[in-house]
Amino acid sequence: MWNLIATLLSLTARSKSVMPVEGGNAPGSPHSPTSTEKPLKAGWLKRQQRSLVKNWQQRYFVLRGSTLTYHKDDKETTVQGVIQLRFSKVHELLPNPDDPGKYLFEIVPRSTGERERCPYVLMANSHSDLEEWVRTLRRVIGAPTSGVFGKSLLDIVTQEKRFGPPVVPILVQKCVEFIKERGLDEEGIFRLPGQDNAVKQFRDAFDAGERPSFPSDTDVHTVASLLKLYLRELPEPVVPWTQYQDFLDCTTLLDSSSKEGWKKLEKQISLLPRINYNLLGYVCRFLFEVQQHAQVNKMNVENLATVMGINLLKPQIEDPITVMEATPQIQKLMTVMIRQHETLFPPCKEAFPPSKPTKADSQKNTPRSFVGWEGTSCFYLSIGAHLKFKPWFFMCSSDPSVSCSLQKENKELRVTVAELQSALEAERRRVAALEICLKNAERTRDEAQKRIQELQRDIPLLRTKPKHPLS
Repeated sequence: MWNLIATLLSLTARSKSVMPVEGGNAPGSPHSPTSTEKPLKAGWLKRQQRSLVKNWQQRYFVLRGSTLTYHKDDKETTVQGVIQLRFSKVHELLPNPDDPGKYLFEIVPRSTGERERCPYVLMANSHSDLEEWVRTLRRVIGAPTSGVFGKSLLDIVTQEKRFGPPVVPILVQKCVEFIKERGLDEEGIFRLPGQDNAVKQFRDAFDAGERPSFPSDTDVHTVASLLKLYLRELPEPVVPWTQYQDFLDCTTLLDSSSKEGWKKLEKQISLLPRINYNLLGYVCRFLFEVQQHAQVNKMNVENLATVMGINLLKPQIEDPITVMEATPQIQKLMTVMIRQHETLFPPCKEAFPPSKPTKADSQKNTPRSFVGWEGTSCFYLSIGAHLKFKPWFFMCSSDPSVSCSLQKENKELRVTVAELQSALEAERRRVAALEICLKNAERTRDEAQKRIQELQRDIPLLRTKPKHPLS
């Protein structure tokens, strides 16, 4: 009886812990998120003590939301420390030649006023574990990373506008062009791995600012592995987290003879941000071309959908069970998008650059609209061509000083717009993560309340149950 009441009280407290509390945190845990919230990542790391003797402590770290806690064991019984990640920075530390075999990174908290806060130095068990922790932490923080890999699509496309109107990131374009030229008949393309050292060298070179290109003797599988790595390390997948489940739901309706599933898929594709739409259509069109050589390369549509789909569609919380359950749906969805790419991604909707830019086009530096498929600059050009008078923005070009001033202001505005768009994208990712965490908390709360109701129904029965005399 007392055990039952204790269980009831425990569940009641647990249900309250997932309810939103004014001020941000639940009672009894002022610095950490609720333990019922599913962790984004958890695992063992070594933490360097902040003392004269730099000892290492093995601790179990748990990442929930934007809070990282560490514990003595994986039961998470006692919180020994809390690291707030918001506005923090994550850096990989170079290995020390005198002390090799240590995979170190640091979390630098945001400084408050004139006070500089000491960084948290952590050690991973392996290099792959280090990369996964750094990538996950940076994704949570929402800060753009340097280089090409791990940078958001919006940041990359904005950065590459100086090379011309972008359709997809230059790295993706160069990988696809190389494979088209040298690898369409390569057996096991995208299934067989490339050379790890070469992949890392290309990645480091492109992250250091070198413009993507490949020597003619580069292994095709290495380029294919590099393309998959780039897609896999995007801070948010090509199909955004907010649309992930909606895309998967389309697969259950695509089996039926009705057009409901098809219309739903078309709607979800049309809701993609323009950059994501362009990239997804570009990849599906390319994969269709690869499968046309299936008799030689042994990679049909289903094989390509399996190996590439997980890099384009994935949940924010990548636990093995969720990924395993979603794999058949992702394969089916990718198969449909590859086969029906002409219908789902009509070229007229994509922002392809003109094959031969005109003089007027070369003088334009106006960024393309983020919210629509068509650029508005063509509208003004058509007006200038048909009106008998010249609008003010055409007349200014005759005065060099005014034109120079306008170009400078235009450049500053473009930079400001790019920064705002980058901040908006980071905020959108943060909101999406919070929505997922809220859904998990609400589900846990409902389960707890249901269990409480069941226990409350059982309590009167236990009270009225006759006691048997001891024998």
